[in-house]
Amino acid sequence: MWRWMVPLIMVTGMSSGLANRVEGADRPLAKLRTGLKNAWPRKTLGGWWFWSDVFHNHGWRIQRHVMTGSCRLLDAKNVRHASGTEDDCRRRFLEIVPKAAREKHSPKTAIVVHGLGNWSVCMRDHAKELRQAGYTVVPFDYPSNFASIDDAAADLAGLIADLPPTDRIDLVGHSLGGLVLRATLARCKDERLGRVVLLGTPNQGADLARMLKKSFAFRATTGTAGQQLAAGGEYVANLPAPHCEFACIAGGRGERGYNPLLRGNDDGLVSVDSVRLDGAKAFTVVPANHHTLLHDEKVVKMTARFLETGSLD
Repeated sequence: MWRWMVPLIMVTGMSSGLANRVEGADRPLAKLRTGLKNAWPRKTLGGWWFWSDVFHNHGWRIQRHVMTGSCRLLDAKNVRHASGTEDDCRRRFLEIVPKAAREKHSPKTAIVVHGLGNWSVCMRDHAKELRQAGYTVVPFDYPSNFASIDDAAADLAGLIADLPPTDRIDLVGHSLGGLVLRATLARCKDERLGRVVLLGTPNQGADLARMLKKSFAFRATTGTAGQQLAAGGEYVANLPAPHCEFACIAGGRGERGYNPLLRGNDDGLVSVDSVRLDGAKAFTVVPANHHTLLHDEKVVKMTARFLETGSLD
């Protein structure tokens, strides 16, 4: 089933973005087409692999298409209310959402960032736990199969700067998402930043990516970020560790790990040694593979606990 659904979703995303192209927006036909699209809200066709969040407010978000640069304004139910330039979408947001609603925010905000080949829905268990702990949760989507780590970090840094008033912003990143957070923190010194949890993040580079870097399938499906992971660890080595308190959680199952191609213990994709990062306030290995770090109840509660208390125990 997935063999034909994945290409269909990707084609849908490409066509959705191309349909929203902003080149030639000054032409009468282009203006008419944009006006008709924005005449009434409609459910988005999806295409999550191609869009990056550049603005977030109480479930409302503005996304930019990685190929065309066009933007769309979505509500919390993924209904599109505007498309065109980012300024067009921001103006429409201000028209729709009352000032009192868009400025009200909880004292605690948590941003959750997915890994390569995923989108924010995979972080739903962590998001649910954090909401129960009183956080306003911001799920950050970015086109991980197409954008570079730096491009995603630039979008996230802008999104953080635009967040409604809040006392503290904590961060959770899974796999590649943890590297996006490190790159974001290298350029973002917001005083509200609190604690960070990195889940299965290849902080020392990804051995598996280095093994596969010459594979056409790997290059075609992982894009620039995949090549950055495969670049002999040089790119990752130049990323500074988070400047705030952070913890690293690795998955594994013993001396041999899940993947015979990796040395030592591993979660199937990333070795335990690669997850380690100097300066971490806490580090632990849990009996989980790379995927179940997203859903394991112990990991979910441990993550929320560290953000709250600074301890994994």
